[in-house]
Amino acid sequence: MKTKYIYYSVHNGGDGSAYPYFYESYELCEWDQEHMDEGWGENCSGTIELAEKVEVITDITTKEQYLLDLIFEYDPDEKLIKEFIEDFFPKGIPKFTIAESKKKINKDSKKEYKYVDVLLKKKKIQDIFMKITDENILKTIKRFDCK
Repeated sequence: MKTKYIYYSVHNGGDGSAYPYFYESYELCEWDQEHMDEGWGENCSGTIELAEKVEVITDITTKEQYLLDLIFEYDPDEKLIKEFIEDFFPKGIPKFTIAESKKKINKDSKKEYKYVDVLLKKKKIQDIFMKITDENILKTIKRFDCK
């Protein structure tokens, strides 16, 4: 039987709580541990080993999603973003495309909100609430491309 691995990095909730983030690779998980704002003073990451037939229903962060999270967080750190790109995309960042979508906040909500889906090879990587215009999303991403 083939084995699948998921890597986790435990984050500080700020109120005494802790919660895990799941990653596609060991390298991405370790990078997260080394660069989180509020660390633990020691490494709090690990590996979960799964049988091939197990279905994972939580988000597992890819390096593309992690990059978009860094770029579109509240106060992006340009130096950190460039370091991440050098480590994970040495040949330049991939070509992202965008598509508009609408979502309800919850199933009982009647109002829909506009989002932009960021796609990589037609696969949705991230959705971004429409706080910035469509064209600015791609411009913002391309600004960090160091090909």
